[in-house]
Amino acid sequence: MELAELEHLESVSRLSRDLRVAAQEMGKGEVRYLVDGYYAIQKYRVGAAAQIRESEKNEEPVAVLSYLASQAQILENQIKGALDRWSRHVLRNVAPGTYRVTCAAEGFSDAHIDVDVVTDRRVEAACPTMQRMSRFPIYVVDGQDAPVAGALVLVDRLDPPVRAFTDGQGRVEIESRPGVWIDAEALHEDWGRGFLRLYAPYQPRSEPHRIRLEHSIGGEDPAVLLDELASWGIRAVADGRSIVIDVVDVGSPAAGIGLRRLDQLLWARAINEFRYSVGLRRDGELLTFDVVREPEVE
Repeated sequence: MELAELEHLESVSRLSRDLRVAAQEMGKGEVRYLVDGYYAIQKYRVGAAAQIRESEKNEEPVAVLSYLASQAQILENQIKGALDRWSRHVLRNVAPGTYRVTCAAEGFSDAHIDVDVVTDRRVEAACPTMQRMSRFPIYVVDGQDAPVAGALVLVDRLDPPVRAFTDGQGRVEIESRPGVWIDAEALHEDWGRGFLRLYAPYQPRSEPHRIRLEHSIGGEDPAVLLDELASWGIRAVADGRSIVIDVVDVGSPAAGIGLRRLDQLLWARAINEFRYSVGLRRDGELLTFDVVREPEVE
């Protein structure tokens, strides 16, 4: 196709005034579809730009691809403009003052904006950029791939961190920003411990994420584990594979959080240099405690 022929192709038209007004009244289904379309077009445009750079290195023609990429950019901008219109809300009949406005939409994290309302002035609040969120399940299974109910799933790098028990199907729901790596850990007093490093998906996966538990919930050398516990103020004794709390040092980071003498420790793990997590069994229940150490002030 020659460049002259490309000039006669019909270009993507921009939203008319009537459509911009109509965008303010879009329903949730229409908005959700446009959001998915926006990210799909954006992904295509980024891929097209990469292909154009590669073709230009090889001195290959890129006229058609460049045209299509530019049209994708226009369409992407029109969808963004429509969503921006939808996210705007006019405040009327509100007493003067400063208000915190919360913007919420399914599939996105909440966003907040402070709005100053002045007498006899029209106030328009535009939601700030909202972070798209991905919600997906993680399944915990045993060595035979059977679901494990009541397993504790820990994900530390999310905000807030995840501390959730699996349901009867061995499932927990995770919410995260898409496109980031997540380290998940699962523990069960009978079935053991398992780890999974996963990539938070943009779209639902056909194959669910699974954490497979392995027997031997501690796995640590008891002597090493006892020394590390002692540094946090938890003095314990080892009896074979069982580790039992003997003393919680007064004034230590572990004091006052609910640990008791003769509690049976199931695991202990350092989250970071200021936070330590222990799990124990007490009266048949699985309990967890986070030990927090204040940073030293220089």
